[in-house]
Amino acid sequence: MKKGILFLLVVMLFCSYRQVAALEEPILGAKPGNIQGSFLVSSLDNIAQFAVPIAGYYLWGGGTGEPIAINFSYIGIGFTVQVRTLKFKTIDPLTQGSLKWHGDSGINLTITNITCDAHVDVRVWLLYIFPMWGLRIRFSDLNVTALVDLSEKYNRFPQIDLDLGLDYKKFDWNFFIVGWIVKIFLSSDKLLSLVLKAIPGAITSLNGMLNSNNPDQFLVNIMQDLSANVGPSMPIVTDKENDLIWFGLDGRIYNSTIETYSNEISQVQQERFPRAHSNQFFVHQSTIQAAARSLSKLYLPISLEDPSFNQLLGIYIPELFEKYGSKGSFKIEADINHDFDLNLSIEHGISLTNIGAGITIYGKKSGLFSKYEKAVTFSMNVDIEDVDVHIQELVVHTNIGKAKVTNSFLTSSSIGNIVRNNWDQFFESLINFKTNEVNVNNKEFDIKKLDQQIELSSGQIPNSTVAFNYRDEYMYLGIRFFSDD
Repeated sequence: MKKGILFLLVVMLFCSYRQVAALEEPILGAKPGNIQGSFLVSSLDNIAQFAVPIAGYYLWGGGTGEPIAINFSYIGIGFTVQVRTLKFKTIDPLTQGSLKWHGDSGINLTITNITCDAHVDVRVWLLYIFPMWGLRIRFSDLNVTALVDLSEKYNRFPQIDLDLGLDYKKFDWNFFIVGWIVKIFLSSDKLLSLVLKAIPGAITSLNGMLNSNNPDQFLVNIMQDLSANVGPSMPIVTDKENDLIWFGLDGRIYNSTIETYSNEISQVQQERFPRAHSNQFFVHQSTIQAAARSLSKLYLPISLEDPSFNQLLGIYIPELFEKYGSKGSFKIEADINHDFDLNLSIEHGISLTNIGAGITIYGKKSGLFSKYEKAVTFSMNVDIEDVDVHIQELVVHTNIGKAKVTNSFLTSSSIGNIVRNNWDQFFESLINFKTNEVNVNNKEFDIKKLDQQIELSSGQIPNSTVAFNYRDEYMYLGIRFFSDD
């Protein structure tokens, strides 16, 4: 019963509104944001041409087949219609998409050749008494056009004027049971008009959300009590002369437990790298730092029970062998203070400094019934100045630089006096031993292995590049599609 709605919802995720809600006053305080970026419209067009048929098939045709909630009601003369959910069956792989400029501040999105079957969970009450339900729909060569108006009428929150058009070659529909009766009351044209009437309501709702003054409106949960604010921090800016669309997102990290943000919104506008990637994105280090601090709270402390540590511990702290024997086992537990500093620079990549760390060593004697007990605890400061992370052909390459340990000292001991003065050297050796092991075993992570469809799609887009680099205080991600000029 609402075919156009389907594909439209893909489009409308990012853009939506049938009319521009009149803003009483420009909202002050626009800032570039902690997540900034710019797109080449020609590159978006290339991506749309490639991605629309794939996204359409896997999201609506070959995906999970989960129903889409519609929840729309209409009362007519002699009948009532209530549409609950919609579920796609198949979609034509020849569906195409394109994205072009419209004037100086508009974008025309066109999706053509949509041929698909759908099942609608619909309730129809004829004469308001006789219920019927279960609707099959088939569109042949449905074309959807959407004009997205990005004109600068808004100080901070972008509003989008969507002018929607539907065109199709053939439209068939029928109820599972005695559908001919329903068709007496509800023609195909009437059914499609109901679709078009339902769409503006969804658009109006999204545009109202975009216009919200609530700074927490756009919080997206990352994990547990950690959320990111992905709301706009500035108007969407168009530059047709250079074929560019600029945007800025809030990008702050929010802790729902203590109900506060961990960082501020950046007020520094990042310039595009010349003669570089078509689509460029910048993330401020404060956002990455806040996320890293929050993640450290989730995953620390950690325990390491590695037999390779035993000999090293026996050399540096022989008192452990005196207490637990040469065949004893040892476990290390590490934790850190969560106010460490994270900095981004061209020279060092990622630097982690002022890490206040605590290390506890547990020991137990050999034997079936022996248990670990706390042996010694230490406090120290750790700096890791060079952490290199970069992406090449969708493979993430990492290398953790050497750690520098300072101000380490023994805070408690249950194994008596320990004769040693240079704890810094000991813990540097211990930490670097483990980071070297991490570098060897985890130096490459293939993003394509996360999902079979990523691997299949990447094989169809050779020579596309994804670059991951650093600019002072910002992490840079650049994307060039294979068909970009």
